[in-house]
Amino acid sequence: MKNNCSKIRCLLFLVIISIIVILSVKYIFPYFITFLFAYWLAKCAIPIAFFLHEKFRFPRILSNIITLSLILIVLGTILYLLAISLIQQLNLLIEHFPSYRISIQSNLTNMCSCCDKFFKLNDGTSVGYIFSYIDSLFQKGGAIFSSVTRQTVSFMFQTIRLFIQFSIIVLSAILIMQDHTKLKNTYHYWFLYEDVEQILKQLSKTGLTYMKMQFIIMSVIAVQCTLGLFLSQSSYPLLLGILIALLDALPLFGSGTILVPWAIIKLFSHNIIGAAILMSTYLICQITRQFLESRLLGDTLGLAPIYFVMSLFIGIEFYGVTGIILGPFSVLFIRTLYNLYKPAAKRNQHE
Repeated sequence: MKNNCSKIRCLLFLVIISIIVILSVKYIFPYFITFLFAYWLAKCAIPIAFFLHEKFRFPRILSNIITLSLILIVLGTILYLLAISLIQQLNLLIEHFPSYRISIQSNLTNMCSCCDKFFKLNDGTSVGYIFSYIDSLFQKGGAIFSSVTRQTVSFMFQTIRLFIQFSIIVLSAILIMQDHTKLKNTYHYWFLYEDVEQILKQLSKTGLTYMKMQFIIMSVIAVQCTLGLFLSQSSYPLLLGILIALLDALPLFGSGTILVPWAIIKLFSHNIIGAAILMSTYLICQITRQFLESRLLGDTLGLAPIYFVMSLFIGIEFYGVTGIILGPFSVLFIRTLYNLYKPAAKRNQHE
């Protein structure tokens, strides 16, 4: 009986911390993202600011402002160049979309005719089904575009909000740098210091490492896809490279969702070189992901593959697209809290 009570209490404890973590990540965490960015900026800037202060005897506030300005200029320049390139490629895609649609329809018609002959269907059966599905997608896309057009004012307010958030990040980073020593001492004397340190220590080995390594893997895949698409003479290498890298992080999708059908279409269009480049890009992406996951992640997650896939899909259901990262992170956070505090609960039972 006591054993059953112990199991029930452990189960209830697991359910409670799961609910707390999921609700906190979904509803509370977004409010702290701004200050996490500020802390990251301050952490990157503090060593440089300290060097300027000690070496050149700059006033502390001046060295903080100079360092932050340099970091923001570098990051801003990189993001600006990426944004300009993405916007240009997106505008080019929208401009040439009608001609691409005609080309895709022509290739699909040829492929569907072959399928009808192979499966002994009436001519036009396959293509009729596919075109009816595509038309429904275009109707939905048109509705979305109309909705976006109607929300132009909302978009303007969102732009103002982003500017305000950026200002808060910069101001918070300067304040953190200015009072770094005082804040550090206050944190060390906090009554929850030891508990938070234990949790962060465990998470740094699992969840935080996973998020960092996953970002590195996605960045490498994005670079490889961009180069492959550039060599295949695609008009939108950066735009599609980033999209493929995002799909590659999703189980059951991967980079082959776009690259393999695209290579087949090029093969049917007698563009053998382009098809070979795209298939080579797909194979390189697969090898790179397998290699980097084994080298960088290894047993970091400590989750069986099926649990990892479940955490991804459940995360996407709870958090949306960000669930790709937040889903596994939430599971690891729950496991960390459970492992840290479950032994104490057991000891209390025996007492």
